Amino acid sequence: MCGELTSVVMVNLCFKCRRFGHSKTNCRGTLTCARCAVAGHESTGCTAVEKCVNCQGNHTSFSRSCPTWELEKEVVTTKFKNNISFPEARRLVKAQTPIEGKRYASVVDKNHPVYQTTLCPNCHNVVTMSNFPSNSKSPQPVSIASSSVIANENISPKPSSKTSKYPTASQDSSGFQIVKNKKKSKASSKSPSVNNNQVKPETASKFWKKSPSQTPFSAPVTAHPKSNQNKPYQNETTSGKAVNLHSDSSRGNSSDSESELSVTSGLSQIDFPAKLKKSAHKNSVALGLADEGLVHKDLPSIFSGLPQIPDLQLHPSEEDEDLQMNCEVSASPTCETFLSSNNPLKLRGYNSVRKDAATGSNHSGGVCILTSNLYPSTPLTLHTSLQAVAVQVHVRTLVTVCSVYLPPQDVISQQDLDTLVDQLPTPFILLGDFNGHSALWGSDVTNSRGRQIERFISNNCLCLLNNDEKTYFHEPTRTFHSLDLAICSPALMPLLNFSVGCDLHNSDHFPLIVSYADSGGAIQYPPRYLFQRADWEKFLQLADVTESMVCTADITEAVQNVVDCIINAANNSIPKCSPRLKKFRRPWWNEACRDSRREEKKQWNIFRRYPTTENHVAFKRAKALARRIRRRNQRESWINFISSITSSISSKQLWEKVKAANGIYREISFPVLNTGNATHSAPLDIANTLGHAFAQVSAHDSYSSDFRTIKNRAERTPLRFTARSALPYNSEFRMFEFQKALSLAHDTSPGPDGITYNMLRHLNTTSLSHLLFLFNRIWTEQKYPSQWHEAIVIPILKPGKDPSNPLHYRPIALTSCLCKTFEIMVNARLIFELEKQGCIPPLLSGPSRAHLL
Repeated sequence: MCGELTSVVMVNLCFKCRRFGHSKTNCRGTLTCARCAVAGHESTGCTAVEKCVNCQGNHTSFSRSCPTWELEKEVVTTKFKNNISFPEARRLVKAQTPIEGKRYASVVDKNHPVYQTTLCPNCHNVVTMSNFPSNSKSPQPVSIASSSVIANENISPKPSSKTSKYPTASQDSSGFQIVKNKKKSKASSKSPSVNNNQVKPETASKFWKKSPSQTPFSAPVTAHPKSNQNKPYQNETTSGKAVNLHSDSSRGNSSDSESELSVTSGLSQIDFPAKLKKSAHKNSVALGLADEGLVHKDLPSIFSGLPQIPDLQLHPSEEDEDLQMNCEVSASPTCETFLSSNNPLKLRGYNSVRKDAATGSNHSGGVCILTSNLYPSTPLTLHTSLQAVAVQVHVRTLVTVCSVYLPPQDVISQQDLDTLVDQLPTPFILLGDFNGHSALWGSDVTNSRGRQIERFISNNCLCLLNNDEKTYFHEPTRTFHSLDLAICSPALMPLLNFSVGCDLHNSDHFPLIVSYADSGGAIQYPPRYLFQRADWEKFLQLADVTESMVCTADITEAVQNVVDCIINAANNSIPKCSPRLKKFRRPWWNEACRDSRREEKKQWNIFRRYPTTENHVAFKRAKALARRIRRRNQRESWINFISSITSSISSKQLWEKVKAANGIYREISFPVLNTGNATHSAPLDIANTLGHAFAQVSAHDSYSSDFRTIKNRAERTPLRFTARSALPYNSEFRMFEFQKALSLAHDTSPGPDGITYNMLRHLNTTSLSHLLFLFNRIWTEQKYPSQWHEAIVIPILKPGKDPSNPLHYRPIALTSCLCKTFEIMVNARLIFELEKQGCIPPLLSGPSRAHLL
């Protein structure tokens, strides 16, 4: 049995929007009927008249007789025959396919006077009939610049059909003059044809101001937009206005332009390192503050796809460690999070404010802002139907940061945008994916969403921080576009710098970085001593407390001498940690991950400079290899971590590992405090407000009148410390009491002097004897050192309380370890004497010896 072998070409057709070129999983369009081309319902049971979505013909969208299907079939055949990518195959097929109304044969009309020749009666040369005057009235001639390649060809453009995307200069082909060998200007080489009111990106103002007498902004019309754009459904067909095909850039302003631009000078831009990653959902966007600025970040990729698993806690991946290493993020607005209310959001070191898009099982859209715990911040409540959230963050001043996502398929009301801005306290920064194209921010064409954003900026007197940088990479067509915008109040314009990151980091959006023009000082932690690396022998020699230090007349001066001696010895023998912010490094990140990541960056840089198919394949191969190495190391690290939980470890280590596995940790953030009508956001104002609140709680006026009466009566009674006989608890302290107090003390944070219990335990015997002599002087002379009156107060928020109320915090005081050691010695004597005299009931366990500390 024999038969003919035929090849089957599988055309890529989306079963959701019924268009060619993509699949249903990557579709961002709306559900469309395959029979009647009406959005909103399935084709099952539809009895309407057949209509194609692609060509508007009288057939179904999946018909094999569709011209668009034939074109897509040719694209697929060319792709596999030549072993090239789909964008290259599409460009090749479109270049070979004549456009309707643009074929050479259709434009040559021998009956037209411009192509009829005759002999000139004066010079006897062959000339065209159009050079002779005519009595008939004709339209104004339009000059067409001709290159040297087609200098000898006579081509007259005809009116385009309804389906043509390019507007024509005139509906009548008469009156054309062929201009040969005319040199093109630089402006015309970049844009084939533009109208007179075209706004050029390099000269467009970032500050729009509209007077009341002006009419609404007139959008630019482009005659030849690019065929392959980032999001094809956003490109509009410009029609209804004749476009002058003359490409001379020296033409003046158009009389149609009724908008007025006022330009303000900006500051120089600075490139900041940033990064972004990609999840299974494309077109996700994010932002944040690097070096006290904002970096756009992709939220789903932060957690490596984990938001799809509601039962798992979300943890950042290794690529966010790069972001934290490269920039100090105070606020990270994130658009298109793809999260639902069932997905928990937990990122260490950040507080989150989010708004999820309720779209059923497909969680598209959604916005979120991650604010660093190092900067005081408070969320704002917005009354809007848009996908937007806002917070107030204190960086240099209190700035409102708003994250917005405008879906491309939704119709956004201009009133909604204006209402959103009215709710934002000034100054503010508006960041997000607006899905609009405009020449104002570097796009090649302008669509309706772009004109709407232009009117929004103009009507509210806002400033656009974007330049002409591309913020989005469309992988199927390997093209770059500008979709993400940074808009701010006029007061912030001269203070901010704007830049776009150069690396995608597995995403399709580049990070936007907004930072202050002056670098300023970065936040630093107080350095701590690293006792595991201490040189105790050197410390023992340097920390020599002599007798002359403790025998000065003033006890306060003697205590200061001891503190200076011990601190100087510690600084010379014990290293300190870096004051920089702590990096939460991943335990599975190793040299293999670092090398694969470096190779991925290298291949991306090559592809970005030379976007060829070979470089694109090399980049995707390096990205897949890096992802495979990371996943393998994550799996092995998790197995080793679980295997370390055995019966031989202590209970403390066991619970530490269990908490680490579940992501349980305690974090302290800076709140924005509210006292009456005042708001305190600066760190110094917050500290003073909390200190004033703590002082009010323990002030004399806070007690009741009955208690104040008893207190005043008791304070008027003089205290007598003299006794007729020498009591043992009044005697001087001995060395064994001092050593026992040091052994009972737990390692805690030091007080203002910086001395720890670990330093006191490593003093030599002579230094301990002299220190004991100082304690006895304080005990016998009854003089308390002034340094011990100072303490570092840490506010701890009470459970379930409002963080903006300063009265909802509990103060924790860190006093000097020298003072606390002396307190332990005194407390031990008092407890012993009270138990000896029977003053403490046996059932009372609070002040027993087991609770001395």
